[in-house]
Amino acid sequence: MEVILKTISIIGLGLIGSSIARGLQGKYKIIGFNRRDEVTQKALKNGVIDVAAKNLEDAVRGADIVVIATPLGTYEEIATQISEFLEPGTVVTDVGSVKTHAVFSIYKHMPPGVDFVPAHPIAGKESTGLDAGDGKLFVGKKAIITPLPKNRSESIQEVENLWKDLGSITEQMTPAEHDKIYACVSHIPQLLAYAYSMAIHNKRYAIGQEPDNEIYKRFTRIRSSDAVIWAEIFMINGTNISKFLEKLFNGIVHIDKFSNLVEMREELGDKEFAPKLTGNKKFDAATIIFPALLGNLLLFCAEDELENNLSRGFSAADIHESLAMLEQQVGSEIQKRDYAEYAGTGLRDFTVFSLCDVSELVADYEEEIQLLKMLLHRKIFEITAAMESDSVEHLTEKLKEAQIMPENLRVRSL
Repeated sequence: MEVILKTISIIGLGLIGSSIARGLQGKYKIIGFNRRDEVTQKALKNGVIDVAAKNLEDAVRGADIVVIATPLGTYEEIATQISEFLEPGTVVTDVGSVKTHAVFSIYKHMPPGVDFVPAHPIAGKESTGLDAGDGKLFVGKKAIITPLPKNRSESIQEVENLWKDLGSITEQMTPAEHDKIYACVSHIPQLLAYAYSMAIHNKRYAIGQEPDNEIYKRFTRIRSSDAVIWAEIFMINGTNISKFLEKLFNGIVHIDKFSNLVEMREELGDKEFAPKLTGNKKFDAATIIFPALLGNLLLFCAEDELENNLSRGFSAADIHESLAMLEQQVGSEIQKRDYAEYAGTGLRDFTVFSLCDVSELVADYEEEIQLLKMLLHRKIFEITAAMESDSVEHLTEKLKEAQIMPENLRVRSL
């Protein structure tokens, strides 16, 4: 007896979209669409998708599930364009890392009988594009689903099943709670990675060479992430990010006090290791001592933020009138959370030096630490100022400064 597979349409065939397609092969009939047709055709040729759609109408008409896997800034345009072709009973979902934005951008465009169920897989890597896709990317990783009060239970189950088919561990929470949590454990580490890279290469510190070892590569890995995507995320979740930065700024002043949180970092995996110093104080401060202090401060603030009942970062007045159904969620207490449960590879890698106890070393590096504190504070301020400019392009260019190394710099083996 022939098994009739459900049809899933994936809009956007970059890292996440193509990974979903690869992971669902044989479980769904997969229609793929990418704004660049050559990417769609390559995905078809390589067996990533079963059907290549020429346009958005072809992509979604007759689909059981539609997954929007494009940058956050494209959501509303896509939702507007596909709405007239969606059939009653279709479930639309997304993969974006800011859920309130997804709700505001997509929900209001859904026709009667079509449910939008927001979701966010907690998985990724610094590389992007079709070729970076990996069918096992989501295995064992969390997938957060943020259902809306009017979603049908069967629609929520469809999205649950999709992520379980990909090997994910699913969890539900409200969009607002999601955005607060991931500001702490994902967006802030990414912002700090950009800012710290800019700080140590500032002419006032000018570290020069960077270490060529696996631990330091883990620490700096996420600064290579797509600046365009992260600029959008920073601006869209700016309220939650800014509130967390207030807490962080207070801690930076006293960062030398956060010298040993090895046990806290071990909750995220890995084991304590001894720092390997070179004897070059400026180099060691920038590549071991301060990264340990910064990682410790970040972990401390994230734990404090998530394990205390704090109010949400917006009021009912901020909600679009078509989303009045969400008002019941506003102002309610946020459940206490263990930050370690939500830590992705970005937070784990950026805090890898927190596995070092530097308490006996801090006093000898007071001058270097003081300069790095000042430079980091300045670079964070520059990024936040760019966020407030309302120009994604301006913020993108600022973030790219973290990825541009002087031509004469070479990594240094230790």
